[in-house]
Amino acid sequence: MKLTRIRPISTEVGLGLSGIAAAILVSIAIVRQSFLVLAAVTAVGFAILFPVEVSLGVFAILIPFDQVLVLGNTDITITWIAGAFAGATLILYGLVSGRFKAPTRAGLIWGLFVLWTVASLVWAIDPATSLKRLPTVVALFGVYIVAANFRVTRQELSRILLLTVAGGAAAASVIIFQFAHHLSFEGRASLVVGNVEANPNELAGSLLLPFSLALCGVLSGGSRIKRGVLLAALALITISILLTMSRGSLVALAVTLLVCLFGFGVRRRLLVPILVLAIPLLFLPSLFYQRLEEASTGRGTGRYDIWLAGLQIVKSYPVIGVGLANFPVAYRNFAGYAHIFPSHGYMREAHDAYLQVCGETGVIGLVLFIAAIWAQMKEVRFAPSSRDSYGYSAIALQAACWGQLVAALSGNIQWNKSFWFIFILLALVAQGQHESEANKLAFAYDLPCETA
Repeated sequence: MKLTRIRPISTEVGLGLSGIAAAILVSIAIVRQSFLVLAAVTAVGFAILFPVEVSLGVFAILIPFDQVLVLGNTDITITWIAGAFAGATLILYGLVSGRFKAPTRAGLIWGLFVLWTVASLVWAIDPATSLKRLPTVVALFGVYIVAANFRVTRQELSRILLLTVAGGAAAASVIIFQFAHHLSFEGRASLVVGNVEANPNELAGSLLLPFSLALCGVLSGGSRIKRGVLLAALALITISILLTMSRGSLVALAVTLLVCLFGFGVRRRLLVPILVLAIPLLFLPSLFYQRLEEASTGRGTGRYDIWLAGLQIVKSYPVIGVGLANFPVAYRNFAGYAHIFPSHGYMREAHDAYLQVCGETGVIGLVLFIAAIWAQMKEVRFAPSSRDSYGYSAIALQAACWGQLVAALSGNIQWNKSFWFIFILLALVAQGQHESEANKLAFAYDLPCETA
């Protein structure tokens, strides 16, 4: 079936609508003297000049701060607002410029997974609990499907990746500063804003993408200034991840590093970044090594017993699961299968993304989840021999993706913004690779042939 191309709105109409919206926001800001509204006006202004970079770049910068940037007593975060702003901006600009394209196979499979997840509300044990999680699911997929099917230029993508590293470095600086001033989570580094404190495990996981991008940026060469700045960012991010003392993220960090090294090959110039990553290990607190020693004897801080009970949930609801966000609800009926009763009571998350997906959406949901991940990663050409910006970006993103997939073995990251943002970037890089190859083929086809 032939897809009908949406006719783009004229640039004049788009700018006119943007101007009217900005004028309305300025008027409201003046009347109410609202800082947030003024910030929104500033964002709109920059979005008019750099719509793609601002929309996705601001979202990328805020992702590491997601857990602590909460609006009042609500569950709404500033990152959620930034994501909604990114989606709305890309939709408007996409209609103006005609830069939307048809969804890929990976996008369609993600759509099936989300559709099946939403459908699980019908048979959920507690539909009210599912409804609380539903806005997050819909919003994440909405931002993904809009961004992943938007054509970006090489320069726009480069700026988005740079802002991702900047956000990670900024978060890492705050983490190190607060840890040095004893603002920490049970002796572990974290982010604290007011009375809100980030979970160190999720925080470390959100820094894997900036880590991978910074590392591959250093290894890809370039000017001394560029490599020096990225090396400084890499050092900050590495130290902050280690200070969170997250054992799952430490393994994920090692996997990310190995994939990056495999992508670039073992060469002498790799020694400098490796040494930078190894030096912080000499100065970490004793609690870090104590947690490593307890990993084999502490039953994974109760995770092992939760997994035993979780497997019973899967056995009892194997095909369709217990419904979105209902794993903790079902857990209280199976907590007795745990060899050691957890101190936190009957309501427990799975602490394993794959187990939680299978428990909540059944084998059908788990198959769709894994198929979507695999399809998204296959779209990107992992070519260590390629030495263009898309080749380096592909190595960095696939390394970060593998790191996240390993982190998912000990955490519930399937509905985290950092998890979905990696797949957005993978889709954009895959799109750039395909268009670059198509342009090369077209150029070769147009070359004049010599006649004998």
